[in-house]
Amino acid sequence: MSKKTSIILCTYNESHHIKNTIVQIQEIIQDLELIIVDDNSTDGTKEIINQINQDKNIKVIFREKSRGLASAFLRGVIESSGDYIGFLDTNMTESIPQFKEMLNSLESNNDIVILSRYIDGGSDK
Repeated sequence: MSKKTSIILCTYNESHHIKNTIVQIQEIIQDLELIIVDDNSTDGTKEIINQINQDKNIKVIFREKSRGLASAFLRGVIESSGDYIGFLDTNMTESIPQFKEMLNSLESNNDIVILSRYIDGGSDK
């Protein structure tokens, strides 16, 4: 039996990325609790989220004041009820296909799985 996975998306003015990110996550993770904490976006992100969430299968917290990423993430953790909890930057969809492998690693008695963009010898350029 698969365990529930909570994925937290903290958003602030992510109108160009939010829909694609949600669709990809929903396609990859079977027993998903998707939690979005929006930090008072002003670019239409909230409207896109509401349009996608018409069936209310996404837990959404719209904050009236911008409080920053750390407190948005903490709120997402507080709201989560999954056996596994993960988070993703909304504009980092290239890592979503790795979620299945990460979940398999957790099922194999690992306590934590971290995905990084680090490349040996890489740089910030």
